[in-house]
Amino acid sequence: MNNEQLRAWVQNGVLYVSGLKAGKPWYVYNINGQLIYTGIADVETQCFASPCIETQSIASLPGRGIYIIQSSGSVVKIVY
Repeated sequence: MNNEQLRAWVQNGVLYVSGLKAGKPWYVYNINGQLIYTGIADVETQCFASPCIETQSIASLPGRGIYIIQSSGSVVKIVY
């Protein structure tokens, strides 16, 4: 189980989120509150640097803007 705080960042147009709990749903909303993505966290461990981080990613965002990521009672905003 991952007790890390929910974090999100975009790299090369791909959204990465850490702090997700495996098996729990997560959602991405645009700034207007419209749901643009929903999924179930299938957490992958990446150990490119210490400490290892658990991440979940989606292929791409529809475009630049402000996005809200929500999962398990945690919310984070990202500007891309």
